[in-house]
Amino acid sequence: MDRYIPELLFTGPAVAPVTFAFAHGAGVPIDHPFMNTVAQGVSQAGIRVARFEFPYMQARRIHGTRRPPNRAPALIDTWLTMIEALGGGELGGSQTRCNYVAGVNRNLTSFSS
Repeated sequence: MDRYIPELLFTGPAVAPVTFAFAHGAGVPIDHPFMNTVAQGVSQAGIRVARFEFPYMQARRIHGTRRPPNRAPALIDTWLTMIEALGGGELGGSQTRCNYVAGVNRNLTSFSS
């Protein structure tokens, strides 16, 4: 099976010292008014926001039917793909990856661009 590569929706400056990877919850897509409001607020602090959807939400967008969230391995793989796509290098990306997988930082994942 091919690796899922999420599409990115950016808000804020194209060049910023920090990029905030922002994923949706179980019920709303990345373009929901709540997600838009948070992304706009964070970007006003000069932080670039990169929103993305997990595979089940992307399938919901395509097929129009609600689906349950993917199992943890698929969600973690999507996070790792996001970190790589946003330029998480050997040091920064590895550290973020370790923190997320170890459960140190499950609710907020950010790293320097």
